[in-house]
Amino acid sequence: MTVKVAACQVPEIRADIDTALSWIERCAEDAAVEHVRLLCFPECFLQGYLINSPEEEEQARRLALDLSSPAFDEILKRLASIKPMIVFGLIEADREAFFNTAVVVSRGQLLGKYRKRNLRSGECFFQPGLRIPYLRCLA
Repeated sequence: MTVKVAACQVPEIRADIDTALSWIERCAEDAAVEHVRLLCFPECFLQGYLINSPEEEEQARRLALDLSSPAFDEILKRLASIKPMIVFGLIEADREAFFNTAVVVSRGQLLGKYRKRNLRSGECFFQPGLRIPYLRCLA
């Protein structure tokens, strides 16, 4: 079986989750027409790559999402009608730690996450991920 994969390169969005979600929805509509099954967005896409200054780090702390929170549940609900499986980056909060995380979402369900393990020298705001998760493919 052939699986069509697409990557989205959109304008940089910083500190505006609603606009980022709108881009995901728009790109997913276009991708569905082209029968794309997996649609990928950049790292930290949801909130923007906000780690270049103390002000941005404070903004990243405010916008970081706990994946078990009601706020993230609302995001999943908003993405429930999207046909392609999507992967997008976000700033994840887990207790006092922050991660550069990619999530895999299908029909509004969180299927998996990957916390970036190999951080660059300028990414000291983030904690490194500790493992590579296994994600079973859906037919």
